[in-house]
Amino acid sequence: MRAAGVRAEGPGPDNKNKILVLMVVSMVLSYLPWYNFSAVLTYIAEEFNLSGSDTGTILAVFQVGQAVLMAGGKK
Repeated sequence: MRAAGVRAEGPGPDNKNKILVLMVVSMVLSYLPWYNFSAVLTYIAEEFNLSGSDTGTILAVFQVGQAVLMAGGKK
C-alpha cells in the first residue's frame, strides 16, 4: 500500500539533469583555486619578496591542505 503523494520511482529525468549540473558546477568551483594558485604564486612571490624555497613551501602546504580536505570527505 502506497501513501498518498509518495512516488514509487526514483528522481525523474529533470531532477537527474539538475543534479548532474549542480555536481559539475561544484567540481569546477572546487578546482578553481587548485589551478589558479600556481598561476598567481609568481605575483605573490614578487609582492612579498619570497625566495624560490618559500614559494615552494607555500605551494606544497596548499596542495597538502587540498589533499587532506578531499580525502577527509570520504568515509
